[in-house]
Amino acid sequence: GDLHVSKKEYQLADMFYEECLHSAMECNDSSLTDIWLSLAKVKKKIGQRQEALDCVEEILAAWRSSFGSKDRQNWGFGQDGALRRNISMEESMMAPTLYEIGVLAFQLNDGTRGHEALVEFITIREAQGTDINDVKVANACYTLGNHCSAKKETDAAQTYWSRALKIYMFLGLPEDHPHIVSLKELTQSAPRNRLLSGIQNAFSTLTTDAEGGTNIKVVSEAQIQDLK
Repeated sequence: GDLHVSKKEYQLADMFYEECLHSAMECNDSSLTDIWLSLAKVKKKIGQRQEALDCVEEILAAWRSSFGSKDRQNWGFGQDGALRRNISMEESMMAPTLYEIGVLAFQLNDGTRGHEALVEFITIREAQGTDINDVKVANACYTLGNHCSAKKETDAAQTYWSRALKIYMFLGLPEDHPHIVSLKELTQSAPRNRLLSGIQNAFSTLTTDAEGGTNIKVVSEAQIQDLK
């Protein structure tokens, strides 16, 4: 499968990954997650969006089953005195995969799964104390901010954008980098936008009451922002 991907022969790669997946499932191979991820990427390449999302869901389901429930999580106080999750080696090794499927889910226009995966990825990096110097955490925060903004969750968007900006600046991105410029505009305009949003919401409420119904606008998912 990997060889065919390198040759951009995605249909053949899909076939071999499928065979590999069936074999791994029969013997409960530990590489199942990696195979699901490779299969998801290939299915996206060949235009099988739902099948790619099914692969993403398989990975998330395995994550939830192993680490997602509260009774499986181990909490403790870090050196800074803050309460943090104690991350196992297995969880730590899953972090890159969670980031990749989060990015993939957003690219496939599935904000729910994308949000879940990226939040879990950030949580692991926080527990490891490496979030401030990980560009992927900044990318994840930038994307989650866009996603929350699309859902009109202004405060959450502001929190994520501010965190992304802080990490990018800590990593030394220049002031004129597009990410820095964009995030500064987004965070500096937040207070004004909240005021305008409040006025618009008040007007919308009056209009809704007068017309006796509601008109819900569906907003498409935010695009992934990735630092190269």
